[in-house]
Formats: sequence, C-alpha cells, structure tokens
Amino acid sequence: CEEQNVCQNDTDLLKALCLTYGKAQKVKEELEKFDLDDKTKKALDSLIDTINSLNDLGLGENINVDFSVVSDLNYYNGLVFKGFVSGIPTSILSGGEYDNLMQKMNKKSRAIGFAIYLDELQLISEDAALIAYELTFFVCAAACFVFLLVKKADFNFKSDKFKLGAAIFETAGQFFYVYAMAGNAVIAAPLVASYCIFSIIFSMIFLKERLSWRKWIAVGLVVASIVLLGISEGLAA
Repeated sequence: CEEQNVCQNDTDLLKALCLTYGKAQKVKEELEKFDLDDKTKKALDSLIDTINSLNDLGLGENINVDFSVVSDLNYYNGLVFKGFVSGIPTSILSGGEYDNLMQKMNKKSRAIGFAIYLDELQLISEDAALIAYELTFFVCAAACFVFLLVKKADFNFKSDKFKLGAAIFETAGQFFYVYAMAGNAVIAAPLVASYCIFSIIFSMIFLKERLSWRKWIAVGLVVASIVLLGISEGLAA
C-alpha cells in the first residue's frame, strides 16, 4: 500500500476486510468504523440485506461473512460464496454473481449460480452425502432467489412462467438424480447422460429438424449401450 501511495484509511480498510469474519451485523459494525465511499456502502448494504432476508427465512444461522473468499475476478463481479458440511475440511459448493458474463452474451439479465463438488462428498457416508447434496442445493437455490429479490431483478411470474417451470423441473430433477445414483449408478449415469436423445426427439417434433445418418448412428449407439448395461446388470443380479 505504501508503494502504491494508498491512503491510511484505505490501507486500514483493506486490512479489516482480510481479517473481519463472522455474522453479518458484526461485520457491518466493524466496517462502518471506516470512511466508506458510496460504492462500498451500497455493496455492503446489499450484502447485509441479502443475509437479513435469509435470516427471516430461518437460513441465516450458519451464514458467515468472509471477505478473504475470492474467486476468478474475470468471471464473478459481485457476491461470491462457498458452502461447507460437517466432516469435510474443504468447500463442497462454490458460486457467485456473474452479470458480466451475461453482458458478453449480449444479454441484459443478471445471473447467479453455483456448483456442487460431488467428489468431495465421497469423504463422508453415502446417506450423509445424499442429505448434504439435497439440502445444500435447496438452500442455495433459495439464497439465489432471495438475492435476486434484494437486487430487484426484473422477474414476472406470469411472463416468465416458462423460466419458472424450467427452474422447478430442474430442481426436482436434481432430487431424482441423487436417489437414482444412490440406487443404481451403473444404470442411472448413462440414462442421465442420454438426455441429448430426448433433445433430438423434441427438436424433430417441435422444430421439424431432420437428422443426418451420422446422428442416427450416434443415437442408436447410445440406446444400445443403455440396453447392454441393463442386460449385464440383470445377469449380475
């Protein structure tokens, strides 16, 4: 900071951001001791409002603010977060706000999302992993929805009914996916991966697309593979 001629207030603020950790109200009180510019105040207020909304839903007990958490700044432009479960030292979830990506795609929409690292869940028992996956997905989906409400993102349930329907089916699909993988991953995995076949079928029905012979061969190979897996599993049983 001295080499870059950063003023003392900003230097102290940077130190505080690196060291401050805990509940939202405590963090806010610590940072308000400094002379914050309007942009920083607005970002801090938005963060606190989001967490307070989660508190109102009963989801705030395990939420802590940690400004040392950083991600790819070329991708994320706002809130970033990580999720943890008891028994695993590393995060099993990571996500954030990436409005800039939408702008690069010539979209005016705002965006926030996350990923769950299933390989990390292998460090705990299968039942605990299933519960952790489902609850984490649900909590983060609720958190993302609250975040968009706080940000006052444009969303109309009537005009965006297809987006809402897609989100509901996607969430339901995640739950069924977990139970299917827990029951018989050998069969479930290729079935899930064959979603592209349904995309092809729907494109033929609704978009009147025509498939080349190469695509038909690819579809046939996928179907044959699934059948062979089913037969082998049945013989093994």
